Amino acid sequence: MSQGVKRRYRSPRRTEQANATQREIMEAARRLFSAQGYGSTTMEAVASAADLSVATVYLSFRSKFGLLSALVNDAVEDPSLDVEQVLNAAGLQRQLEIGVHLIRQLHERTAPISGILRSGRGSDPRLAALWDDWQARHLAAVSQVARHLAAAGWLRAGLDDAWAADVLYTLSGSETYRQLVVERGWQPAEFEEWLADSVRRLLLLP
Repeated sequence: MSQGVKRRYRSPRRTEQANATQREIMEAARRLFSAQGYGSTTMEAVASAADLSVATVYLSFRSKFGLLSALVNDAVEDPSLDVEQVLNAAGLQRQLEIGVHLIRQLHERTAPISGILRSGRGSDPRLAALWDDWQARHLAAVSQVARHLAAAGWLRAGLDDAWAADVLYTLSGSETYRQLVVERGWQPAEFEEWLADSVRRLLLLP
């Protein structure tokens, strides 16, 4: 008499609890990375800040680098920051407003993370790979917007979508945000306003 293959039982409640635990760990790590830097933060410190055991933290993320990778993926895959919101909005003005606001939100949330990747990429190949992927995703998003603007006939005469993508990549990138907001002391709202004005003047039809 043959026996059926045993199936592993998966409890939705247990999965939900595991996800909640991961979120607590990630938020604790985000706070510590922002306050004291990536190099000075230990997994033990993250566990203490999340009020969890060190074993639980390692079970969830295996390493500090794994935890940082999760924070990066959480930022770039956040549906509230999806570029589709820009492309699906009605009219150029509304698309511009949504686009620059999403960029501001992204940088406000991720400036410490991008700072870690920027400063560590020269000494750690894994951080360099994360930085390259971070920049590649940014280029892919602004390239979508540039192609959309070109297809709609909203770019200034003589401009193509590749040139527009390079301009958007530079204006809205984490380096520009860092220079203006972190180094020069601009308010995020000032950066958002400047970005909208710069896109209008450099790329869009009057």
